[in-house]
Amino acid sequence: MRSRLTVNTAKRRQDGAAAGLGVTRDLSCQVDQPVLDGKIEIVLADYVPGPAPVSLAPAGQGLTPLKAPMLFCFAAPGLRARLGA
Repeated sequence: MRSRLTVNTAKRRQDGAAAGLGVTRDLSCQVDQPVLDGKIEIVLADYVPGPAPVSLAPAGQGLTPLKAPMLFCFAAPGLRARLGA
């Protein structure tokens, strides 16, 4: 299948879909706001996968910088609220 529109960002794909150029396949976190705003709609809702667990963990090996746990403590409440956990 050939694409009608080739762009670099999810936002531009969604703009194309909203303009009637076709459908787009994006991550659910990328389409939350456009769907709520009524700009685009989910057409294959029966095939949307369920939520997946999210873990915050430092990458790499060795000592974890002191700022990493502070970042996790800062980010965790926002992620919980956004993900409905």
